[in-house]
Amino acid sequence: MNKPKLTAHERIVQILQDDMDLREECITPDSRFDNDLGLDSFDMTEFIAMVEEEFGIVIEDVDARNLCTVGDLAKWVEEHPGDES
Repeated sequence: MNKPKLTAHERIVQILQDDMDLREECITPDSRFDNDLGLDSFDMTEFIAMVEEEFGIVIEDVDARNLCTVGDLAKWVEEHPGDES
């Protein structure tokens, strides 16, 4: 039996939990990376690199600066499909 495919939001939450050591109950679509989740600019650079690898995409710096919440990032990823092979 195939596992259901995770949404972009679910995969992003998984990265935040597994690689950034955040608790799931702290992560909502409205969570701001800086204020709510406590990610500084170094953390964000590392996190964006993980997201790029997970989804097979490239997020340009100009785009990354405008992705302030988990929901913003999930929407951007959905609108910019990459090579997820």
